Amino acid sequence: MRIAIIIKNLNKLTNYELRLANRIKMDSSFELCLLIHDGRKNSNGINTKNTISKSLLKLQLQLESKIYKSSFIANKQEIIDYLKATPSISFHPTKKGHQDIFSKEDADKITPYDLDIILNLEFDSIQGEILKTTKHGI
Repeated sequence: MRIAIIIKNLNKLTNYELRLANRIKMDSSFELCLLIHDGRKNSNGINTKNTISKSLLKLQLQLESKIYKSSFIANKQEIIDYLKATPSISFHPTKKGHQDIFSKEDADKITPYDLDIILNLEFDSIQGEILKTTKHGI
């Protein structure tokens, strides 16, 4: 199965995302073909109407990280090196509310990779021609 991952900065991956990448690496039936990054500046900009809820979520995550210690994957650097060796592209989708809308040109850049699935670990709700580029969806 040919896979692409929409992913954030490699140095900020969570334990779950590292384990997912490791699983793809270890399973011979999976092939990681492409990493897709958000090329927009300030893609996580502060929206004033959501400031309070974002602050509360951040506080909750900090408290949970102190209470529930997570054990990180042993070979983190090896997985990051594996991801760095994977071809990558950056997109600048249009943001409309909680939707990231991809253009036909974005979809045309993905089509040659003949992907079976794209795993979304970064963008909000995805819209546009990119939805038609994979055999099994996003």
